[in-house]
Amino acid sequence: MNRYQCADCHKTFIHPAIRVTNNVSIGMNTAPIMSSFEAHACPFCQSLNLEEFVESKPNVVDVVSVDFTEVPNHYNRGYRVHAIYAKEVIMTLTKKEESS
Repeated sequence: MNRYQCADCHKTFIHPAIRVTNNVSIGMNTAPIMSSFEAHACPFCQSLNLEEFVESKPNVVDVVSVDFTEVPNHYNRGYRVHAIYAKEVIMTLTKKEESS
């Protein structure tokens, strides 16, 4: 599914709004000619300046399935909860991004 990001307000969304602009041309001795123009717009600020949003993938180092009682121990070692099920918790360890 495509995701979009507004270049003006920097909000991310899935469904862009549709902006419709109607133009009426009236000439001498002719009937009015109506034309319309549709464009995708930001649903928050109505800007037409949209970009496709690509989310960076985390660098997953390890994935473990643990019992609920083991979650605090793994959390303290840097693991984060990815999914919770009835009898187990899936936790992932991601590589830290090096800042320059």
